Amino acid sequence: MQRFFAVVHDGKAVIDGEDYIHLTRSLRVKTGDRVALTDGVFCYDAVITSIDSEKAVLSAVRAEAEGVEPRRRITLIQGFPKGDKSEFITQKCTELGIFEIRFFMSDRSVVKLDEKQRKAKAERLSRVAASASEQSGRLITPEVSIFPSLASALEGVSDGFLLYEKERKKSLKEAVGAFSGDFAFIIGAEGGISEKEAELCQNKGVFPVTLGRRILRTETAAVAVTAAVMCLLGELGP
Repeated sequence: MQRFFAVVHDGKAVIDGEDYIHLTRSLRVKTGDRVALTDGVFCYDAVITSIDSEKAVLSAVRAEAEGVEPRRRITLIQGFPKGDKSEFITQKCTELGIFEIRFFMSDRSVVKLDEKQRKAKAERLSRVAASASEQSGRLITPEVSIFPSLASALEGVSDGFLLYEKERKKSLKEAVGAFSGDFAFIIGAEGGISEKEAELCQNKGVFPVTLGRRILRTETAAVAVTAAVMCLLGELGP
């Protein structure tokens, strides 16, 4: 069942805006129908008590949600790609359970965005993440940001690995096994990671990892690594 995000107060919730449109026009719900809600912390079973031209009012009861969110918080740090690839990456990695997505203007990014453009694009990607979270039944919506450089995107990151084809030191399985807590992984844009950026990662203790002999597109790598990490952490199984 699709889960909607809403503020729940004293057992009541209101759905309006784009979610209201989806609820009434796409799902065609009516008074008395049941839907699932989350406030970003808990899950709720809810019944629609009334619907008007702008909103739906629901009565909500807290429900069990064990296992909905991954037990460890994984962050994707992604060189900003061209076209609509950033939306694809955001949508699919959100569905797979990523905790946060940090895009960055790479030395080799084809697209260059100024501060105003980064803010507008981040807002658009945040809406994509919210929709993907609801569709996949997650409790939270990943934070999506666009940083002006890899150095700024790495601030606050203590554990992580870099997909870097020029050095082959660890396998993905070895990399995931090296961490006991939360971690991040870094993927370059279409042109890959520059030597300067690779050196920056090395100085921060972010080690290089290989995916094997095949070269993946940046958007394929983001989704493939997210899925593989979740599988290695036991988050895709029963």
